[in-house]
Amino acid sequence: VDAEVAAFAQLSDGRNEGARSPDGQVAGSYLHGLFDTSGACTALLAWAGLDKVQEFDRTALREREIDRLADCIEREINLGALFPQWFAPQ
Repeated sequence: VDAEVAAFAQLSDGRNEGARSPDGQVAGSYLHGLFDTSGACTALLAWAGLDKVQEFDRTALREREIDRLADCIEREINLGALFPQWFAPQ
């Protein structure tokens, strides 16, 4: 049995995007970067039932995690063997 599915969000041009279950407990969206802002994250966490949200600098956290991943890759993979044109011996 197909249940009627509500839109998750309405875009600024009036189009509906994503889906929400009839009971409102499940939602999905293909909007890239939707939760890159603290306001969107706060709204999502409030929807999920979290009353108090600790604010943080999402951009700084993202950059720190990208740097951490890059450090791990540099430590574990011989990039000079893969890309000798970029990682020439000094």
